[in-house]
Amino acid sequence: MRNYQPLISVIMPVYNCVNYIDEAIESIIKQTYMNLEIFIIDDCSLDGTREKITHWVKLDSRIIPIFKSENTGYVRSLNEAIEKSKGEFIARMDGDDICELSRFEIQVKYLLNNRSVICVGTFGKIIGTNTVLKKPVKNEDCRIRLLSGTPFIHPSVMFRRKEIVENALFYNIEKEPAEDYDFFIGLSQIGELHNIDQILIRYRVHDKSVSHVRHKSQLHKKRECRRRYIELLGVNQRVIEIEFSSNSKLRDLIITWNKILWKNLFFSKLNMRLLFTESLRLRINSINKYLLEFKSNRNYYLYYYLLYLKLLRKIISICT
Repeated sequence: MRNYQPLISVIMPVYNCVNYIDEAIESIIKQTYMNLEIFIIDDCSLDGTREKITHWVKLDSRIIPIFKSENTGYVRSLNEAIEKSKGEFIARMDGDDICELSRFEIQVKYLLNNRSVICVGTFGKIIGTNTVLKKPVKNEDCRIRLLSGTPFIHPSVMFRRKEIVENALFYNIEKEPAEDYDFFIGLSQIGELHNIDQILIRYRVHDKSVSHVRHKSQLHKKRECRRRYIELLGVNQRVIEIEFSSNSKLRDLIITWNKILWKNLFFSKLNMRLLFTESLRLRINSINKYLLEFKSNRNYYLYYYLLYLKLLRKIISICT
């Protein structure tokens, strides 16, 4: 077992990333872990990305190009590669990011030593800056983070292929562009989620990224995913309806999260401080949503604000 080196299937969907793809591919083929099959799925790029891929295929036989005949989107590219993959583990990567050369070796070792972990991500650093992207490390903290969003840097993750296929946990095209959030919620139901607290990927932020181009759509789909996750936690249906009703008042939202936090045994063993942070973020968002509505009636707003502070005092007393 000491010399066991399972095959890793690297999955990298690309579209119009001619300026970055050379660095991305080079960071994969120069990994210290060598047993790889590298799927690069080009979604009908128009900028010379395909020609770049063709060049790299001649240099490294581990690269398996998939040139799609029509542009069908990012999620379909991911699922097609997962279906064709043969590796014990699947590593995600994007065509504009850069892996640290020891990334796969460290992640494989982690998964082999932690059999209960279904998916492991890493910390990252934004290219061209000193900004470090940190994510929750332990399973309990990752599950709490799922209350408000994904606990991973998506292109940093590695997960077990067998469990994904057996449970049909592919990326859901109906949740795009929040398909990663939905995917990780599904994974949380069959295994543990962890992050390695090392910077093993360099992450690129630019004006063509999904978070910039499809921001409103992503927020809407994230809301759908969050509702699904809360339902999976076993929260009372009436509580969910209050939380996601467009006509709900601030007091109802506070009551909702109070019930979610304190009536679900799921949270009893989790990190209360991180739970407080995540719930506070959600509550602040809820307050901002109704600020304009209450602006014309200061007394009305003040009443709910004081109610909110009273609840926070209760949470802080438990967390400290």
